[in-house]
Amino acid sequence: MRHAWTQLILWISLTLAAASPHAENLRIVAEYWPPYVDKAAKGHGLAIDLVTTALTRARYDYSIDYQPWPRALEGGKIGVYDLIANIWYSSDRAKDLDYSEPYLVNDIRLVKRKNSDIKFRKMSDLSGLMVGVVKDYAYPKEFAAASNIIKIDNADLLPALGGLIKGDYDLVIGDLNALNYLFLKFLPNESTQLEILPKSVGLSKLYVAASKSNPKHARIIKDFNEALRSIQKDGTYQSIIETHQADAP
Repeated sequence: MRHAWTQLILWISLTLAAASPHAENLRIVAEYWPPYVDKAAKGHGLAIDLVTTALTRARYDYSIDYQPWPRALEGGKIGVYDLIANIWYSSDRAKDLDYSEPYLVNDIRLVKRKNSDIKFRKMSDLSGLMVGVVKDYAYPKEFAAASNIIKIDNADLLPALGGLIKGDYDLVIGDLNALNYLFLKFLPNESTQLEILPKSVGLSKLYVAASKSNPKHARIIKDFNEALRSIQKDGTYQSIIETHQADAP
């Protein structure tokens, strides 16, 4: 009888371990960035839907805190959070953060007023121009390194576009999908005065990242990468992409 009870307890323990190998609850931080991060959207936006689907596949529990970007970045770096959900790469950030494999690619574009004669073919075309940017974003390397461009910080993309409409800036830089979302959702009339330039400034890969101060950072990133490859392989990833494309405004 004692042997039977021992076997039962062992079976229960193994079953629970298999069902939840990662007992800890991951603290995730994300910046509000529609259509990628949006609490009102399906799956809280495309980026969050992909990230949380991968983490669920890896059998992690999680909670998500939505913060302005500077706070999200700093909290992620120092380990207040286990993961930053939506982040671009920079070598400076990589000193403090362990990056995953990329899970999305962002097409970075410039926006001008339609009555402006600005054309963008190469970076030198932007020399001396005032460009509205979002504070602490890791824009494509060539743009980030250009010292002849006057870059004006904004808290996020929407007020930058407002400044462009008012004539405070010559241009604003942002992700193509985010720009189109804001045009349709918040600036349906004002956006008729604006034009997204056809040439891309660059493609920025989107990652999750964990603080290197977290002793579990390597394992968390490894588990995320394996789960990301799994949902890409079985079609779940593409299904999520298509669902969000269908729901786009």
